[in-house]
Amino acid sequence: MSSSSPTSLPSSDPGRSSPEALAREQQKQADAAAAQRFAEISLKSRPIPEGVDPNKRATLGEAVTTIKPDDFLKVHQAPCSREGLLTGIGSGGAIGFLRYIIGAPVPKAANWAVGSGIAVSILAYEYCQYQRRVERGNMKRVVEVVTKKQAEQKKLEEEKRIQQQQDQAASTLQKPGQQKSWYKFW
Repeated sequence: MSSSSPTSLPSSDPGRSSPEALAREQQKQADAAAAQRFAEISLKSRPIPEGVDPNKRATLGEAVTTIKPDDFLKVHQAPCSREGLLTGIGSGGAIGFLRYIIGAPVPKAANWAVGSGIAVSILAYEYCQYQRRVERGNMKRVVEVVTKKQAEQKKLEEEKRIQQQQDQAASTLQKPGQQKSWYKFW
Protein backbone atom coordinates (compact mmCIF):
# COMPACT_ATOMS: atom_id res chain seq x y z
CA MET A 1 0.00 0.00 0.00
CA SER A 2 1.35 3.43 -0.83
CA SER A 3 2.20 6.00 1.79
CA SER A 4 0.04 8.69 0.16
CA SER A 5 -3.24 9.69 1.73
CA PRO A 6 -6.40 7.99 0.43
CA THR A 7 -7.74 11.24 -1.01
CA SER A 8 -4.64 12.14 -3.04
CA LEU A 9 -3.98 10.47 -6.33
CA PRO A 10 -0.43 9.30 -7.05
CA SER A 11 1.13 11.17 -9.94
CA SER A 12 2.76 8.20 -11.68
CA ASP A 13 1.97 4.71 -10.50
CA PRO A 14 2.74 2.05 -13.12
CA GLY A 15 0.33 -0.47 -11.54
CA ARG A 16 -2.71 1.82 -12.00
CA SER A 17 -4.37 2.29 -15.34
CA SER A 18 -6.42 5.39 -14.53
CA PRO A 19 -7.69 7.60 -11.71
CA GLU A 20 -11.12 5.98 -12.13
CA ALA A 21 -9.68 2.54 -11.31
CA LEU A 22 -7.99 3.99 -8.24
CA ALA A 23 -11.24 5.61 -7.14
CA ARG A 24 -13.13 2.33 -7.61
CA GLU A 25 -10.54 0.44 -5.58
CA GLN A 26 -10.66 3.04 -2.80
CA GLN A 27 -14.48 2.84 -2.78
CA LYS A 28 -14.32 -0.96 -2.49
CA GLN A 29 -11.88 -0.68 0.41
CA ALA A 30 -14.06 1.92 2.11
CA ASP A 31 -17.17 -0.27 1.70
CA ALA A 32 -15.37 -3.30 3.14
CA ALA A 33 -14.08 -1.23 6.07
CA ALA A 34 -17.58 0.15 6.73
CA ALA A 35 -19.07 -3.36 6.71
CA GLN A 36 -16.39 -4.53 9.14
CA ARG A 37 -17.01 -1.55 11.47
CA PHE A 38 -20.76 -2.21 11.36
CA ALA A 39 -20.24 -5.86 12.26
CA GLU A 40 -17.89 -4.94 15.13
CA ILE A 41 -19.77 -1.97 16.61
CA SER A 42 -23.49 -2.52 16.16
CA LEU A 43 -23.64 -6.24 16.85
CA LYS A 44 -21.55 -6.47 20.02
CA SER A 45 -22.78 -8.53 22.92
CA ARG A 46 -22.05 -8.01 26.59
CA PRO A 47 -18.81 -9.51 27.87
CA ILE A 48 -18.95 -12.41 30.30
CA PRO A 49 -18.14 -11.28 33.86
CA GLU A 50 -14.88 -12.48 35.40
CA GLY A 51 -15.02 -15.68 37.40
CA VAL A 52 -17.92 -17.09 35.38
CA ASP A 53 -17.31 -20.25 33.37
CA PRO A 54 -19.04 -19.75 29.98
CA ASN A 55 -19.49 -23.52 29.54
CA LYS A 56 -21.32 -24.00 32.87
CA ARG A 57 -25.01 -23.17 33.23
CA ALA A 58 -25.61 -20.23 35.50
CA THR A 59 -27.86 -20.57 38.50
CA LEU A 60 -30.63 -18.11 39.25
CA GLY A 61 -28.58 -16.64 42.10
CA GLU A 62 -25.60 -16.03 39.82
CA ALA A 63 -27.86 -14.42 37.24
CA VAL A 64 -29.38 -12.08 39.84
CA THR A 65 -25.92 -11.01 41.07
CA THR A 66 -25.06 -9.77 37.57
CA ILE A 67 -27.97 -7.28 37.67
CA LYS A 68 -26.93 -3.79 38.73
CA PRO A 69 -29.34 -1.01 39.80
CA ASP A 70 -28.03 1.05 36.89
CA ASP A 71 -29.40 -1.61 34.49
CA PHE A 72 -32.98 -0.63 35.35
CA LEU A 73 -32.28 3.00 34.44
CA LYS A 74 -30.86 2.01 31.06
CA VAL A 75 -33.34 -0.70 30.10
CA HIS A 76 -34.60 1.42 27.20
CA GLN A 77 -31.10 1.48 25.71
CA ALA A 78 -30.77 -2.30 25.46
CA PRO A 79 -31.19 -3.65 21.94
CA CYS A 80 -34.77 -4.79 21.18
CA SER A 81 -36.15 -3.79 24.60
CA ARG A 82 -37.89 -0.69 23.29
CA GLU A 83 -39.63 -2.60 20.49
CA GLY A 84 -40.62 -5.39 22.86
CA LEU A 85 -42.02 -3.06 25.52
CA LEU A 86 -43.97 -0.94 23.05
CA THR A 87 -45.45 -4.02 21.39
CA GLY A 88 -46.34 -5.52 24.79
CA ILE A 89 -47.94 -2.34 26.09
CA GLY A 90 -50.03 -1.89 22.96
CA SER A 91 -51.17 -5.48 22.73
CA GLY A 92 -51.78 -5.72 26.49
CA GLY A 93 -53.97 -2.63 26.39
CA ALA A 94 -55.87 -3.97 23.40
CA ILE A 95 -56.46 -7.39 24.98
CA GLY A 96 -57.52 -5.84 28.30
CA PHE A 97 -59.91 -3.51 26.50
CA LEU A 98 -61.37 -6.41 24.50
CA ARG A 99 -61.88 -8.42 27.70
CA TYR A 100 -63.68 -5.44 29.23
CA ILE A 101 -65.88 -5.00 26.13
CA ILE A 102 -66.75 -8.72 26.17
CA GLY A 103 -68.07 -8.30 29.70
CA ALA A 104 -65.26 -9.15 32.12
CA PRO A 105 -65.10 -7.04 35.28
CA VAL A 106 -62.45 -4.29 35.36
CA PRO A 107 -60.00 -6.10 37.72
CA LYS A 108 -60.12 -9.24 35.59
CA ALA A 109 -59.67 -7.22 32.35
CA ALA A 110 -56.74 -5.40 33.96
CA ASN A 111 -55.14 -8.72 34.94
CA TRP A 112 -55.53 -9.92 31.37
CA ALA A 113 -54.02 -6.67 30.09
CA VAL A 114 -50.96 -6.93 32.35
CA GLY A 115 -50.44 -10.66 31.79
CA SER A 116 -50.80 -10.50 28.02
CA GLY A 117 -48.66 -7.34 27.88
CA ILE A 118 -45.81 -9.11 29.69
CA ALA A 119 -46.16 -12.24 27.55
CA VAL A 120 -46.23 -10.31 24.28
CA SER A 121 -43.31 -8.14 25.42
CA ILE A 122 -41.20 -11.23 26.04
CA LEU A 123 -42.20 -12.77 22.70
CA ALA A 124 -41.51 -9.55 20.78
CA TYR A 125 -38.15 -9.14 22.52
CA GLU A 126 -37.10 -12.70 21.71
CA TYR A 127 -38.23 -12.36 18.09
CA CYS A 128 -36.20 -9.16 17.74
CA GLN A 129 -33.16 -10.92 19.23
CA TYR A 130 -33.65 -13.77 16.75
CA GLN A 131 -33.72 -11.26 13.89
CA ARG A 132 -30.49 -9.69 15.18
CA ARG A 133 -28.79 -13.10 15.33
CA VAL A 134 -29.85 -13.78 11.74
CA GLU A 135 -28.62 -10.33 10.67
CA ARG A 136 -25.30 -10.89 12.46
CA GLY A 137 -24.85 -14.20 10.63
CA ASN A 138 -25.70 -12.58 7.31
CA MET A 139 -23.25 -9.74 7.96
CA LYS A 140 -20.48 -12.24 8.74
CA ARG A 141 -21.23 -14.05 5.48
CA VAL A 142 -21.22 -10.77 3.54
CA VAL A 143 -17.87 -9.77 5.02
CA GLU A 144 -16.44 -13.21 4.24
CA VAL A 145 -17.70 -13.09 0.65
CA VAL A 146 -16.38 -9.55 0.11
CA THR A 147 -12.94 -10.40 1.48
CA LYS A 148 -12.85 -13.63 -0.55
CA LYS A 149 -13.77 -11.76 -3.75
CA GLN A 150 -11.17 -9.10 -3.03
CA ALA A 151 -8.53 -11.78 -2.51
CA GLU A 152 -9.53 -13.50 -5.77
CA GLN A 153 -9.46 -10.19 -7.63
CA LYS A 154 -6.00 -9.36 -6.26
CA LYS A 155 -4.81 -12.81 -7.28
CA LEU A 156 -6.15 -12.36 -10.82
CA GLU A 157 -4.56 -8.92 -11.09
CA GLU A 158 -1.25 -10.32 -9.85
CA GLU A 159 -1.41 -13.18 -12.38
CA LYS A 160 -2.22 -10.71 -15.16
CA ARG A 161 0.70 -8.50 -14.14
CA ILE A 162 3.08 -11.48 -14.05
CA GLN A 163 1.84 -12.60 -17.49
CA GLN A 164 2.46 -9.12 -18.90
CA GLN A 165 5.97 -9.10 -17.43
CA GLN A 166 6.65 -12.50 -18.96
CA ASP A 167 5.36 -11.33 -22.34
CA GLN A 168 7.58 -8.25 -22.17
CA ALA A 169 10.56 -10.36 -21.18
CA ALA A 170 9.89 -12.78 -24.07
CA SER A 171 9.62 -9.94 -26.58
CA THR A 172 12.97 -8.47 -25.44
CA LEU A 173 14.69 -11.85 -25.76
CA GLN A 174 14.31 -11.90 -29.55
CA LYS A 175 17.51 -11.80 -31.58
CA PRO A 176 18.72 -8.25 -32.15
CA GLY A 177 18.88 -8.54 -35.93
CA GLN A 178 15.56 -10.28 -36.25
CA GLN A 179 12.54 -8.13 -36.77
CA LYS A 180 9.19 -9.14 -35.47
CA SER A 181 6.95 -9.96 -38.41
CA TRP A 182 3.58 -8.32 -38.68
CA TYR A 183 1.94 -11.55 -39.84
CA LYS A 184 1.67 -15.08 -38.51
CA PHE A 185 1.01 -18.22 -40.47
CA TRP A 186 0.05 -20.25 -37.41
